[in-house]
Amino acid sequence: MWVMPVLVLLPFWGFLYLGAFGDRHTEEVLDPLVLGEQVYRAQGCSSCHGAAGEGGVGPPLANGDSVLTFPEEADQVAWIRSGSGPFKGQPYGDPNRPGGQRGPAQGIMPGYPNLSDEEVQAVVAYEREQL
Repeated sequence: MWVMPVLVLLPFWGFLYLGAFGDRHTEEVLDPLVLGEQVYRAQGCSSCHGAAGEGGVGPPLANGDSVLTFPEEADQVAWIRSGSGPFKGQPYGDPNRPGGQRGPAQGIMPGYPNLSDEEVQAVVAYEREQL
């Protein structure tokens, strides 16, 4: 009589026992600003916009300049995704920006359509909050 409950529960116990030795690795969650800095450097943004966003070949992003140019984050995300190519020769950014819109766009900034949404949002946060 005692053997029947043991035989019925044995497979369940075996499943739990084997599960105890499974992969316990949890994915590390990066701070978006840390991820944004990593992507900014890895994708070469710093080579044109400067390591500290001070500008160079590309316009400066530091001291809130990216927020002045793109008051809406969605506009900055779209700019990063498409690059400046579609806007070559045209002014861009907020027309109410002190000093007027930026531009005309030279069309040399590449687009980054292959970055994940998380990576683009992290870069935008980094440019807006850290530079």
